[in-house]
Amino acid sequence: TEVPATGAIAKNNNVEQLNIFNGQLYFSSQKSTGFIGSIGTGVPTTGSQSISLLNGIPSDSNAYGFVMFDLDPGTPGLDTLYFADSAANAIDKYVLESGTWMAAGSISAAAPTGLTGYIDPSGNVDLFATTGGATAAGGGTLYSFADTTGIDGTVTGTASINTVLA
Repeated sequence: TEVPATGAIAKNNNVEQLNIFNGQLYFSSQKSTGFIGSIGTGVPTTGSQSISLLNGIPSDSNAYGFVMFDLDPGTPGLDTLYFADSAANAIDKYVLESGTWMAAGSISAAAPTGLTGYIDPSGNVDLFATTGGATAAGGGTLYSFADTTGIDGTVTGTASINTVLA
């Protein structure tokens, strides 16, 4: 079962990650097609919440980890999204324009799944991504990348490998 455009998330929808940004609960799912969306209003505390998919995110993405930021000080609210797309070997950037999330480039990284980041004192977005381990003993890779393009720029480049985890 795929995540519907609206409605409830069933237990078999393969939700990959939950995050709270700007007081709102969000999820990613990549069962057979990828989705990122919000759950309910704010941070729900009861069951049977509706979902809303983020408009403009392609359903063929393989969305795992994701982070959202407010980079435009002139417009309140979240306006920049990055997500780990393991099928595309990339971290994709999207910016919100008139209610639709628009592609704004990608960062090459082999099979990223986990993603986090922060806005540094210069206003750049510093991202950190991980890959899953290939063996029962663990493993994986830790990547980093600084997006200096801001809200209006298209990001390109390759994430640096910080560590190969054993």
